[in-house]
Amino acid sequence: MHAAIGEMKAGPGEEIAWWQPTWQDGLRHLGWRWIFFLPAIGVIGFAVAAYWFPPLANLIVPLGFKFMLFAAGVAVTLIGYAFRQATKARTEPFCIHCGYNLTGLPDNYRCPECGRPYSWRVINEYRRDPQWFVSRWKASHKLPENFATLDAGPGPQRKSRDGT
Repeated sequence: MHAAIGEMKAGPGEEIAWWQPTWQDGLRHLGWRWIFFLPAIGVIGFAVAAYWFPPLANLIVPLGFKFMLFAAGVAVTLIGYAFRQATKARTEPFCIHCGYNLTGLPDNYRCPECGRPYSWRVINEYRRDPQWFVSRWKASHKLPENFATLDAGPGPQRKSRDGT
């Protein structure tokens, strides 16, 4: 069951802040995977050395531009993984706007820190995939308002070919 996006209202032009894990949270959940950053660090070191010693710049093509892109892609993917894991690892209920720990507070209430409403369903949905949740929330607020249905009346009467 999906969280009710309609539970989270925003005023016109109001910008809503979303809680994101800190760098310390991300590094804590990175664990042994930090070793995958070594190729990217090597590529950065090589680029800096090539800047100071121009003949090294000629080695970029033989060493492989694709390898450099691959190393950068692995590093960026790993950062995203660490932040997703840090969000999922929070077992206590927390405000999805400010990160305040809501342990001991009732369901369907307001956060004492930021004053925004919350519910356990919305928090669990956010915890599963914060980026998707925020994207879905933004998309739902771009939809037009529900208007009353328009009764256009009966359509034009067409004669049938068989005479009925």
